[in-house]
Amino acid sequence: MIKAKQLRVVAGAYLSGMGYYVEVLPEIPNTALKPDVIGIKPKLEQVKLRLENKGGAPTGFLHLLSEDEWTPTESVVEKTGFNEDFVKAVLRDSEEDGWIKSKTEPEGKTFWKIDGYRLPAEECVMMCCGPEDPLGALDILESLKGCFNRGYLIFPYQVDKEFLDRCFQKDIGVLVFDERIVCFREIVPATHLAIKNFKDYSTICEKMVVDNYVIRSGEYF
Repeated sequence: MIKAKQLRVVAGAYLSGMGYYVEVLPEIPNTALKPDVIGIKPKLEQVKLRLENKGGAPTGFLHLLSEDEWTPTESVVEKTGFNEDFVKAVLRDSEEDGWIKSKTEPEGKTFWKIDGYRLPAEECVMMCCGPEDPLGALDILESLKGCFNRGYLIFPYQVDKEFLDRCFQKDIGVLVFDERIVCFREIVPATHLAIKNFKDYSTICEKMVVDNYVIRSGEYF
């Protein structure tokens, strides 16, 4: 029977074949938990902006700003813990790149607002291999909810109905890989979930866009 190591590679190839940018055993911000596979569906016009014109966006700062309201520099300093000069330098660079805009009041206070920033991906899929520890794999996806749109457990064998019902109740899908016909079958559809952790989600997307572009273009040689 196919092992988890091979299963995650097959799952990654499965997503890649559908146009996703993929990473195996990715680092997820602010947690030690790792899904086996993560895939993002890139918005190609946004990928082009980042790699040819603007560069990556500072998601650690952007998640503190709004498109609708002005945020003072002091608020960003307080929430990040960085000194004011560093915060202003990063925000000014982002303004030059076109991600945000600023205004300065007569008393000298500077305020910031998101301007041209758009996420570089339209969907994020996370997968965990379930053969060795199905409950543990399910717990990982449960813990990472808010950072992905669809979550799947993947197996190289048929799964009992009780466990399938449990996954269904938790909005997690189940894919079974059939070695004989080299194909995944969706046993339980994954519910499309809203992104609630914008900071970590945008950080994941920005990193994967850059990493995949560099590797696909051969710039690492």
